[in-house]
Amino acid sequence: MTDPVSKFLHKIDEVKLGPTEASTTIAGATDVFKWIDPDLKKWGLDKLSIKNAHSVLDINEMKKSGTFNQLYGSIGNIHDQVLTQGQVVEFCRDNSDKLQQGGWGTFFLIQRDDGELSVADVLVDDSGLEVLVFQFEDDFVWHGEGTRRLVIPQLETQI
Repeated sequence: MTDPVSKFLHKIDEVKLGPTEASTTIAGATDVFKWIDPDLKKWGLDKLSIKNAHSVLDINEMKKSGTFNQLYGSIGNIHDQVLTQGQVVEFCRDNSDKLQQGGWGTFFLIQRDDGELSVADVLVDDSGLEVLVFQFEDDFVWHGEGTRRLVIPQLETQI
């Protein structure tokens, strides 16, 4: 059974991550991703993470179409949903079976040092994982109804 998170999302699972290293970046994780969007570097997102202790990440599936602002904003404070690059890499390395399959993506909210938000979109295909990056403020409406997932830190409002 799934838990409703918002009118846009429902929780389908959670994953516990161990500590992540500060030296991990998405752009440097060529052992995890077979293709990495060059915009990660172009937009200043190729930065070292902070070291994290253990964390719990919720896996949410879209049940309604929406923009990034609508999807993440429906959960709560958007800045509380940001993941470190180490968390994104660790999740994808150890939990690729939890990523949305069939050509649809799994979204991870990341940010630059200046606080500018972006979304890493990880796709699974027969040859491995690809990561694309989108600017958060894009007003593109993403098709919902089970096509995409959002991975976010577990928030107190969802417990």
